[in-house]
Amino acid sequence: MKLTRPRRTALVISAVLLVILVTVSQFSAFDNPFDARSVGELDTGGFGFDAPPIGAGKIAMWLAVRILAGLVLYAAAFYALRFAERLRAGDPVYRRWLWVAVAVFAVNIVVLLLVWPGFWTNDSYFVMAKAQQNWISTWQNVFTAVYFPVSMVLVPSVIGPVIVQVMFGSIVAGYVVSRTVDTLRRPWLGYALLLPFLTLPVLLFDQYPLRSTIHAYIELAVVFRILIVRVRPELVVNRYREFVFLSTAIAMLAFWRSECILYLLLIPMLAVTLRIFRRPDADARRGRAVVAVGLVAAVVVVNVGIAGVLSNAKYTVTAVLNPLSVMLQEPLGGADLKANLAAIDRVIDLELVREMPSAYDIPSYWTDRLMRPDYKAHMGEFQRAYVSLVAQNPGAFLEARVRTFLVTNSLGDFPRRYARGLEVINVGRSLDETRAAFEQRNPSMVPFDRDFQEQAIRAFLLLDAHDDDLPLGALIWNAIPALALMLIFFVGSIVRRRWVYAGVLAILLTRAGIVFATAPAR
Repeated sequence: MKLTRPRRTALVISAVLLVILVTVSQFSAFDNPFDARSVGELDTGGFGFDAPPIGAGKIAMWLAVRILAGLVLYAAAFYALRFAERLRAGDPVYRRWLWVAVAVFAVNIVVLLLVWPGFWTNDSYFVMAKAQQNWISTWQNVFTAVYFPVSMVLVPSVIGPVIVQVMFGSIVAGYVVSRTVDTLRRPWLGYALLLPFLTLPVLLFDQYPLRSTIHAYIELAVVFRILIVRVRPELVVNRYREFVFLSTAIAMLAFWRSECILYLLLIPMLAVTLRIFRRPDADARRGRAVVAVGLVAAVVVVNVGIAGVLSNAKYTVTAVLNPLSVMLQEPLGGADLKANLAAIDRVIDLELVREMPSAYDIPSYWTDRLMRPDYKAHMGEFQRAYVSLVAQNPGAFLEARVRTFLVTNSLGDFPRRYARGLEVINVGRSLDETRAAFEQRNPSMVPFDRDFQEQAIRAFLLLDAHDDDLPLGALIWNAIPALALMLIFFVGSIVRRRWVYAGVLAILLTRAGIVFATAPAR
């Protein structure tokens, strides 16, 4: 039976669920927003904004999170009802979508139980501390600070961010596989796309509760949708709504991770693909195009404003320290060397960076002596000086970056304590102050058995008890094959004049280049 009023039904369902989830989560995941304790007590080194113990900011944040959770619930209920209708109608694409999503979700839940409470790092604990205090951490971007508490309302527990990204990732996997099977002349190739979602790196990082995982799945959903509507334009019901929806997601991706800023180029590409500017048949269509473009422009402007107001100046320094610390170990040149170093030294203690070199991490950053007291006033000249220093010493910069790139891909000669993901295990052994405070606040997030958790994580990392690679470890935990495939497909798209595919791949490859140049650690 077809629902006659799906929007009203979705509204009722989401409203009832929201009341229940807000009530439960307030007791199970969040501090009282009227708590007199300062939200700055767990802050360190200026990695976030502090607020008065009880103030309008905390109450506004509390309300905004619940409103966003309500909007997500409404969208989920509305599309779940439509999904159920397609299932009852016997649509093979939706049936395939369902069983693939359920299968991927089930596998991920088993992995989560093995490594409970997931693949957490100190960054995760810090962002979570702010979220539980009903406040904003600008570390890992303000979108992460919003994603955490919204997830904890939807799944009323501190494990919420992990569960939500596993659920969303499973839905994306189901969509990618089912639509590909339905589109290709050789369906088995579509089913083969299920395999990447079940590789060890993907399964482990599905349990990683920072922005990388949820951002990657949104990214995959957007890129795949753009490509699939290029091949199957009949899938687009309303091209203006499609344009606004996908462009909003693109803007969020671009400003959530700075290396994705080039994704904004996908918006005009999407407008062309959806024929937003085709000659209208009536004034009504012209009006829709204007409204759609106006909404997208507003979304981009709002994101620019958020990025400008809530950006963390100290966080931008992380993109510099790793290569700079290695470069300073060698004689540097350039006509502006002295002026560049002086400008950099106005923001960070250059001698401290020189004394603590690392191609694998940023040890000087984690001290309380790196930043100058007035560093914010000199950030512009600092950034220009660093770019000038790199431009005048490209060999030293590339050598430093290649060392970081190699260890990231399990290659080269490096201290084994820097092997992939081992910091999670090492923190677990020492149970440092940050993790201890987190577990004391959230007893349900204590591993069932720390030794078993360590062994399970090592199994996924393909590392033995001595931190050495198990067979195929260095091949599986390696991004180079994927990058090589992308490059091959990019060249093939150029040769075959598939300009949309070539454009998407060019953006992805450029994004990888930005990561190569700015990654703060392995």
